[in-house]
This record gives sequence, C-alpha cells and structure tokens, in this order.
Amino acid sequence: FSLAVLLINFVCFGVITVSYTIVLVASKFSSSSKSSHIVETTNTTLQRKISLIILSDAICWIPFIFIGLLHYFKVINASHLYELCSIIILPINSLINPIIYNAEFYEYMESLRIFLAEN
Repeated sequence: FSLAVLLINFVCFGVITVSYTIVLVASKFSSSSKSSHIVETTNTTLQRKISLIILSDAICWIPFIFIGLLHYFKVINASHLYELCSIIILPINSLINPIIYNAEFYEYMESLRIFLAEN
C-alpha cells in the first residue's frame, strides 16, 4: 500500500512538472515571435512563476518520495522523518505556491534585488 501511495505521489509530481513545463515552453515560443513589449513582459513573469513553482514542488516533494522509497526498501528507518515531511515540509509547499502566484511578490523581489545591488 505505501509503495503504491509513493508511486502515485511520484506520478502526480511528474504530471504536474510536465504540464508546467509544456506551458513554460509554449510561453517561450510565444515570446520569441514578434510581439509587443507587454506580451513579452507578461510571458517573462509567467515563465518565472512556472520555474519557481516547479522548483518549489521539487524541493518539497522529491525528498519526501525519495525518503519514503528508502524506508520502504528498508535502506533506512525513516519513521521519524514522516512527521517532519508531513507537518513541516509539505505544508511549506502549500504556503509557497500562493505567494509565487501573487504578482506583487515579483515586484518585491525586484525591489529587494535593486536594494541589495545598491548597498
């Protein structure tokens, strides 16, 4: 049962990653054609969001799946890590995604980058 759940998690992660990657590639092709500055800016913002979503999903889910598989095959005893993953790491992913989707986040990050570059 636990192996099936881990494999379903891995397949879901793969489907999400492939789906976002398709949107990312389509957005890049759309940007490469002759388009207005507004469309290019919108596509660039979309590409950043998608890249961050894929990265945050990978950082949160891959360790959980990997540790679960190692535990299942009795390579390590990861019983104590399930609480860490399920109570802290996976909810962090749920917290990060709405922040990534928020357009103001990118304005804040750009302001922070400029501030740090000046100081």
